[in-house]
Amino acid sequence: MSEQQLTEKQLLLARDRVEVKYFFPLDKIEKLISYISPFMKADQYARGESNRACYRVGSVYFDGLDKDYYWSHVEGYPHRRKVRIRQYGLGKDEVFFLEVKEKMFVSSKKYRWVLDRALVDKIKRCLNHQEFYSCLEQSSVTPEYAEMKRSIGFDVVKYRIRPVLFVDFMRMPFVSKEDSSLRLTVDYDIQASQAVYPLFLGHAHRPKVILSPHASILELKLNGRIPKWMEDILLTFDLRRTAFSKYRASADKLYNLYG
Repeated sequence: MSEQQLTEKQLLLARDRVEVKYFFPLDKIEKLISYISPFMKADQYARGESNRACYRVGSVYFDGLDKDYYWSHVEGYPHRRKVRIRQYGLGKDEVFFLEVKEKMFVSSKKYRWVLDRALVDKIKRCLNHQEFYSCLEQSSVTPEYAEMKRSIGFDVVKYRIRPVLFVDFMRMPFVSKEDSSLRLTVDYDIQASQAVYPLFLGHAHRPKVILSPHASILELKLNGRIPKWMEDILLTFDLRRTAFSKYRASADKLYNLYG
């Protein structure tokens, strides 16, 4: 996936979404694909066999000195926030985003700022939150990203946010054949390790396995109600909703990184 391939729809600055997650056993993935194939197709950016197309996703999560984002999740605040740099693909297909994800109950909104390679390289050389702030402030952005830049800069200064975790996983993505806003993803092979300044977009230390190798997280992303055929699938596989967060699960596993 290249930056040039990104469609205008995928670059929407903010999207109000309902995201619902379920634990899903990987040994039933073929049966799941068979069920959804009349209604969904593999995402165009995924690679591999058509029914098992996937890509790798890597995320550097930031948090404050007092673990503000983490504790807001632990305490169950209705309004929660995450800041991360997310990488899709590898090598020449790499695409980077600086993302802010906000959640209000079950509704979420994600703001995405496409980062060019030069800015990514500058961010990677930052040694502390002041340098990170200066790097963002000195970068030029189009008007639609200006508010996001201001918002992240505010958090950098107020909470002194810094990289704390690198989390990566494999994603098998599907999109509805009738409604492109309806997506289903299966995330598996989730690993995490500690992240610090200077930023390294990868595992600087041996990662820990966050989820059983036999399990995955199935997530529905939609703008409206779940369609009937999807409800049937949830019943068929007896899926139970979960509030699983890759960031919280990884932080729990690597809690000593907070000292």
